[in-house]
Amino acid sequence: MPSSQTTDQQPLVSPLAADPDFAELIVLFVEELQEQMCELGSAVESLDHQAIHGLAHAIKGSAGGYGFDSVTDAARDLDELAKVNAEANQVNAAFEQLRGLCNRIQI
Repeated sequence: MPSSQTTDQQPLVSPLAADPDFAELIVLFVEELQEQMCELGSAVESLDHQAIHGLAHAIKGSAGGYGFDSVTDAARDLDELAKVNAEANQVNAAFEQLRGLCNRIQI
């Protein structure tokens, strides 16, 4: 039976989650990611390019290591925009893309 969900709505699950050595680390990563995304949301709201860069760079650096490559890619996009002091609409769109992916993470 085909799924009615589109690819954009399907949960993101780390391919490393089945490994007992990584499972607990992934839980800790996701907890930290939630905190980082709250901070990032505030930075985006105030268009604090320096804070956006720092947080997006941190997410970019860690997400791939836990098997969330699409999150890494979205964080890289936001990081690049922050580095060039992009306009609010571009930053907001990139943040929404990243937030959408993070909201789909399933442990």
